[in-house]
Amino acid sequence: MTPETVFLICNYGILPAWVLLVVAPRSPWTRWVVHSPLVPLALAGVYIWAMLGDQTGAPGGSFFTLGGVMNLYWIVGLAVFVLLEKVIPLGHWLGRVAGVVLIGWGAYLPMH
Repeated sequence: MTPETVFLICNYGILPAWVLLVVAPRSPWTRWVVHSPLVPLALAGVYIWAMLGDQTGAPGGSFFTLGGVMNLYWIVGLAVFVLLEKVIPLGHWLGRVAGVVLIGWGAYLPMH
């Protein structure tokens, strides 16, 4: 199985959690799935395996190209953002503020 196939399986494998959030957002089962550290840890393990296993230097996905390293910085930045959102007091506001800023930025960019 190639890393691309594993990545695709992980992306589609998370869809049941999203369906639970849409269909039964207040269910105890949904709360367990969403707040459980097992799903993110499993995905992180698979993604790390895929990234470290890519020794071919494929553009955008390895440690051996500028694009791959730049993508890694984005992933690390997102991981730090999620960590801060979970750890700091009132961290849920961090995501809301970032969402408003990004929506504003997205609205501004096409105009200029």
